Amino acid sequence: MLGAAFGLKVLVGGVNTVMASLSSSMMAAFAIAEQMGAERDFRRQAQMELRNTYEVTPIGLFTLDADGHFVRANSALRSMLDLQKAEYKVRHWNDYFEPGAWGALQALASKSSDGELEMGGSVERSTSERRYLLKAIRSNGWIEGSLQGTPPNVRKPSSVCAFSPSTIR
Repeated sequence: MLGAAFGLKVLVGGVNTVMASLSSSMMAAFAIAEQMGAERDFRRQAQMELRNTYEVTPIGLFTLDADGHFVRANSALRSMLDLQKAEYKVRHWNDYFEPGAWGALQALASKSSDGELEMGGSVERSTSERRYLLKAIRSNGWIEGSLQGTPPNVRKPSSVCAFSPSTIR
């Protein structure tokens, strides 16, 4: 019957080898498509979980472009700095921290080892009394990092103050 539908003559008592090969190939293609769909669903779920974790992390997480403008920031960082998503392209790292902060961040991010840096807030934004602990790396032309507020009047040992490259551990 199947052979007649395709205009093929079926051997008596057997299956045409072309039809068997075609059926086998189609079953393999369906199995591959099913596997690809499962992998896509898994990847989508993992991305959603990562995005959710990024947003609820209590430490400020950020991505800056090569010029120091915000590309991405989680809600903790936006809250710490009073940064609005609409301001990402117009706000620069220096807008939120003491003079020399951008150069210090670049030096920290350029180090290949794990380092951290303490810096103060901005006089212009009336946050100069605030202190922050910063970690950062360079990744794909961007700077990725984390920022934590430190309690008032608690400073790192003198080896980690100021903005000279020697302050980067």
